[in-house]
Amino acid sequence: DDERVIRTVGTQILSSMGYDVATAENGLEAVKYIEEHPDEVNLVILDVVMPKLNGPDTFLRMKAIQPGIKVLLSSGFAMTPEIRDFVETEGLCGFVQKPYRAMLLSQQVAGIIGH
Repeated sequence: DDERVIRTVGTQILSSMGYDVATAENGLEAVKYIEEHPDEVNLVILDVVMPKLNGPDTFLRMKAIQPGIKVLLSSGFAMTPEIRDFVETEGLCGFVQKPYRAMLLSQQVAGIIGH
């Protein structure tokens, strides 16, 4: 996420659940992290709107590196029909609305990675 506050809150929620968390402030940083740590990432929470590389394009680059990557798309905006279609057709794991609510985020993450 490009917003530091959102990254901090998300990190706090996920860390309190026992997950190790790495963050990136734009799509290019996220892709670079996946390139450098392809076997260490169980789930990516990816903002739709980011500088340098938007969420959908970031996902497609990550998927080229790690075809089975699990990605939960996130936005402060409501899910549009276009985003819903992208989630469904490209095989993303779902959508989470910002600001994050701890219980909902924890349920979604646990459901996706099986913890």
